[in-house]
Order: sequence, then structure tokens, then C-alpha cells
Amino acid sequence: MALASSQIRPVNATPGLLAATLLIARREIRALLRSPDELIPGLVIPVVVFLVILGQLDGFATSFGIDDLAAFMLPTGVLLAAVFGSAGQRIVADIEAGYFSKLLTTPVNRWALLLGPLLADLIRLLLQALLVLLVALAVGARIETGVAGAAALVILGALWGLAFTGIGFAVALRTGSSAATQSVAFLWVPFLYLAPAFSPRDSMAGWLEAVAIVNPITYVIEAMREIALDGWDAPVIFAGLLALALMCVLSLTLAFRALVGRVR
Repeated sequence: MALASSQIRPVNATPGLLAATLLIARREIRALLRSPDELIPGLVIPVVVFLVILGQLDGFATSFGIDDLAAFMLPTGVLLAAVFGSAGQRIVADIEAGYFSKLLTTPVNRWALLLGPLLADLIRLLLQALLVLLVALAVGARIETGVAGAAALVILGALWGLAFTGIGFAVALRTGSSAATQSVAFLWVPFLYLAPAFSPRDSMAGWLEAVAIVNPITYVIEAMREIALDGWDAPVIFAGLLALALMCVLSLTLAFRALVGRVR
């Protein structure tokens, strides 16, 4: 798609891109901090769900040969935390309030209109994933790969959340509808429940295991479990990174194309 210079400026030709991105990200973070009703659920609910899962499955863990249930379920808890958040709701609010249109009348770099909120969301996702990790460690989880592995788990979870968030931004920019953007959250349900989120893949029913094979989150979960429970198994981790990269590229491409359509 050819873009006029008045619509989207080339990133490498716009020295103000970084500054504009940081300013918009700071505004997003400040707005989130002023809205506890938006911030607190994303911090509390994943932790509560993680603890409930541990309580419910503790008696079954040994039948699957799982000695450290907290470490086994940690990827699920981190990924769950990573999808709690705005997912485009703030952009929708700006569109509905007319603020987004006002930004388009300024010389602000158009890419920053999406990069700023994405950066703010990435920071929030990292914090939410880190909180679940700290809770898991507090209840006895052992990360076999140490501090480096713990950091990798948080980063992988946050990047998955960013891929999920990109879809929310795409819908928000395409539709400008709060209801349509909220519906994106339901995409998480099939991804999670059609993956080995609560048990090893080889314990799943035949048809469910077949679906899990084509579910990208399967490979992200298994890579994170490998890091948490065993070590740095390159093939398993590479498969998770590849699935994650593909999802990020797809969702962020959709988001940036939606931005182009919105500013034309």
C-alpha cells in the first residue's frame, strides 16, 4: 500500500519519533495510574487465578509426574497475566472523545500514535508477568535456569501479551468501537483451553492434542516450561520463539495497517 507523506512519515526520516513515542507512552501510563479500576484487576486477578489453579490441581499433579506444580503452572499464570489489560480500550476512548482526531491535526509522528500505547502496554505487561513470577516463587516454585530463566519467562509472557494486545489495537483503530474491542478478549479463551495450559500435551485427548499441535500458544507454553523445569533445550525454546515471533508480526502488522486506515 503506497502511503502519502502527509499520512505516515518514514520512521527513519523522522527524528521526533522516539520523543513522541515516549511522550504518548508516558501519558498512557499516567492515565492508567489514575484509574485503579483498570490497573488493579490486571494485577490481582491473574495472581488469584494462579493460586486457585495450584489449589485445585495439587492432588492430581503427582499422577502426571509433576513434582513442582507451581513451576509447571507458572507459564500459564504468566501468560494469563499478560492478556489482562487495555488491549486497545484507551485508543477507543481517545477516538470516541475526539482526542485522537485532535492529535492528527498536530505534527506528531503518526507512527508514535500506536508505538506509544504499545510501549506503555509492554511496560504494564512486564509488571503483571513479574508479579505472578514473584508469587510463584513465594509459594515454592523453583526455576531451574535461575535468574536468567526467570527473566526470560517474564519477557516471553509480556511479548505474548503484546501480540495479543496488537489485535486489540487493530480492532480499536479499524472500528472505533468499544464493544468490538472488548470482544477481542474472548480470543484468549480458545487459545488457552486448546493448549496444554493445565496438563502435559501427551495427557490430552486425541482430538484436543491434534488441535494443540496447530495452536501457537502450545509452543510458547512448552518453551517456558522447559526453561522453568529443565533447562535451555534449544529446539523446544526455538519453537516457542518462532510461534511468538509469528504472532507478534501478524498482530502488529494488523495494528499498523489499521493505523494507516485511520489516519488517511
